[in-house]
Amino acid sequence: MPEQWRRHTGQWQSSPWSGSMLEHAHAHDHGQLTLEERHEHEAETYDELAKLFLEQWGEEEYLLDRATPPFPNKEHVSFLGYALDQIGPLEGKRILEAGTGTGNLLVWFAMNGAEVVGNDVSAGVMEVARKRASINGVLEGVDFVHQPIESLDHPAGSFDVVFGNVVAHHFDVGRAGRNIYRLLKPGGVAVFSEPVLFAPDWVSKLRTSSAVTRYFPDVKHSPDERAFSRRMLTEFSEPFDSVDLRYFQILGRVQNFAQVSDETWARIEKVDTWLLDHVPWLYPVSRWVVMTMRKAD
Repeated sequence: MPEQWRRHTGQWQSSPWSGSMLEHAHAHDHGQLTLEERHEHEAETYDELAKLFLEQWGEEEYLLDRATPPFPNKEHVSFLGYALDQIGPLEGKRILEAGTGTGNLLVWFAMNGAEVVGNDVSAGVMEVARKRASINGVLEGVDFVHQPIESLDHPAGSFDVVFGNVVAHHFDVGRAGRNIYRLLKPGGVAVFSEPVLFAPDWVSKLRTSSAVTRYFPDVKHSPDERAFSRRMLTEFSEPFDSVDLRYFQILGRVQNFAQVSDETWARIEKVDTWLLDHVPWLYPVSRWVVMTMRKAD
């Protein structure tokens, strides 16, 4: 694993879109919405975004470099790079990308020899992903499924890998976790990277209070969006036979509030590496977690 991607780990053995593109909306109470209603809201939001992309993007926005993972920005390099390392060599693997969106990772997997399936609740973003696959010459090797992960009905044991980047907080995590486990082959692995809110209740309440959000809005891409909590992680990972957690970015949260230079960001990353290597009690206030969840052979 490249040194710049390295971060601390916690072991647990047990069962390029900008928020400015959308108006901020108050989150709905998930307890008052059916899963189907949540999917409808999310599909509507991302279908509208897809229209903008299809109208405004030129070919250069779709092109990918086979040799370089499609990191959306510098803050993703550490955690997403580590998450990709957990897959191992891509050649010949059958990979499902859950919540594939506009297909950056899905198409990159295919360009590197994987047999890939991407699912999403938004038909619009999958059309963007199809265009990306076509422009990069891998359309025939990519299968798109307009179906939510909770009910994706491929046969049991269909995939070596299920991968998701910043999508699990949209899921009904219990149903999604159980179906992902079913979809994996024996010995398969599910890897998900998520922005997290594992902080104590008082910190969570402060972050979402009007005193804070007045100056630092709680950006959401869809009206039902919420942070990935410790309870959600526990429920999501419960079916799996082993779970490894790695945490990323403490001071890196500055990116929420201000743009920093590459040089400053590199310094912040070095400090964060030291903190997460030496101060485990900071894990709950980290910005990102990568979950590597395995199904036994």
